[in-house]
Amino acid sequence: MTNRTHPSEVLLADYASGALPTAAGLTVSAHLSSCAACAGKVDQLVEAGGVLLSGLPDAPLARGALAATLARLDSPAAQPAPPQKGLTGVDLPAVVLAVGFGPRRWFGRGAWVAHTKASTAHGWRSFILSLPAGGRLPAHGHRGLELTAVLQGAFADDTGWHGPGDFVTADHAVEHDIVVSAQGRCVCLVSTQGPFLWRNPWLGALRPLTGL
Repeated sequence: MTNRTHPSEVLLADYASGALPTAAGLTVSAHLSSCAACAGKVDQLVEAGGVLLSGLPDAPLARGALAATLARLDSPAAQPAPPQKGLTGVDLPAVVLAVGFGPRRWFGRGAWVAHTKASTAHGWRSFILSLPAGGRLPAHGHRGLELTAVLQGAFADDTGWHGPGDFVTADHAVEHDIVVSAQGRCVCLVSTQGPFLWRNPWLGALRPLTGL
């Protein structure tokens, strides 16, 4: 399916410059893995940034900077942890497997969430959210941004239908009710600033169980 919704130019620029927190960047990375158009834009932004840096005047190094850099080069490199195994029935992007995630936390009927091990700096966190065919995530808002990369299936909210490869952005002004297509399970990678703001306060009781 062709991607229909994408990250904004500002979000892609922040990603290219390294300004996005890790948890937010993870969801953008997941989208880039399936969207050649956005990946190409990021490559162009990175290249443009390199050209700008090359035109800056030279600056003197701080005392001891060269020695510290050489010492790091001489030290043995840390071995990266092997990628985590995936989840049965879910095709996860390589970037998510590399970061890793916790166990599935089940809630409702056939719904589960698995939080990734990405940094939670600046209040950001990311998680894999899976809802069954015809399922629903009740109306909720957000304290800041919510970034969603659709990995499998499709869901609808006030902005329309979103399928595999789509990227959906919501902010503190958005409150939406998520409804999953009857054709199959919907799996998304989601990054948010803080927990959901549920319209129904009783749903806040689920937070210790789900972290949502």
